[in-house]
Amino acid sequence: MLIWACSCSFIQTNRPIREKARGPGIPILTMFTMFELKFRFFLKSVLLGIGICLVMLSPLFAQQDTLFTKYGDVLVGKIDNVNAESVSLKVKYRKDAIEIKFSELIRIQSASRFVLNDVGNKNWRGALAVDTLHSGQIGIAGADSVVFFSSRRVFDVNEDKPRKFKDGLKVSLDFGINRIKADNSLSANLGINSAYRSRRWVFEADYSAFSNSVDTVLNYWRNGIFSASYVLSKEWFVTSKLNLYSSSEQSLKLRRNIFAGLGKIFIHRSDEILSVSAGIMSNSERYTTSETNFSSSESFLSAHYNGKIVERWESVLDASIFPGLSESGRVRTNLNLDIKYKFLNHFYLGLRYTLNTDNQPQVEAAQSDYVFAVKFGWSLKKY
Repeated sequence: MLIWACSCSFIQTNRPIREKARGPGIPILTMFTMFELKFRFFLKSVLLGIGICLVMLSPLFAQQDTLFTKYGDVLVGKIDNVNAESVSLKVKYRKDAIEIKFSELIRIQSASRFVLNDVGNKNWRGALAVDTLHSGQIGIAGADSVVFFSSRRVFDVNEDKPRKFKDGLKVSLDFGINRIKADNSLSANLGINSAYRSRRWVFEADYSAFSNSVDTVLNYWRNGIFSASYVLSKEWFVTSKLNLYSSSEQSLKLRRNIFAGLGKIFIHRSDEILSVSAGIMSNSERYTTSETNFSSSESFLSAHYNGKIVERWESVLDASIFPGLSESGRVRTNLNLDIKYKFLNHFYLGLRYTLNTDNQPQVEAAQSDYVFAVKFGWSLKKY
């Protein structure tokens, strides 16, 4: 009874206090309640904003690739390019991508999937892989196994996504200074090259020209090539080509050659190719010293190489011989050597040497002509 009485007395003594707190002015309890509600709303808004940002940025974090080198370095960024021997990684602290050879890596961690096309034209899809047992080789990790490839077995490596037309397109434009055989003079030249290359088809157009006047004598040299090739099984290919050539030194107003032949590819990769071809061709010539149009038939044997010499240096070599069929004993040759140094992603400096010979010209004319050029150029496709 005593406890119950004390409890009742305590409850009753507190009631007047609560009633007094409801007097005029801002209620203290209500003020704290409003502050608490506003703080909770603010905190929820902040957390919601952080959550939205994380959701929006999560794909960027997911796309981060990590390369582990044998020197203990860990590089984090986005894989920009992959070839048979190295991988390029874009990082935040450098403008240019870092290129690292597979022989320097012990592990690759990437969420992206890639497709590797081997020299037998078979596609392998999966994640990139390397290990110490296959140093210098590139691996494709599928669902059940990892397959490793040496650089000689790789044609191309790309991220596994639909290819666009521009992926196989190359366009370059250059200008420079020539030294020509005619009068041993200097002149300016202009050149343009375009090519489209898929796994089976190769289309190419190349045009170079210059002209100058020395003591009212016009010197000129023009060369245009338009070709198409289709790669068959086992790296055989059929090819056709149109070549238009003019030279004041050889008194040629125009030489037109139409080629058709068969060839074999010995090295076939996206950044290197070595091939040999042979066939027959028609030859039509017009000279500046004669009104007669000359026609003949010839055979041809050609070798072509395009590849990297060392880092950023590229070479293109074309050598051809044309034994006469309708004209016994006549032999023509053609040699083109092009060397480029690539820099600043789209630009290059180059040297070009061209030599044409004819041991039996149709009229009295020089049997050879050469052009040596130093040039500066721009390429549409990033190196």
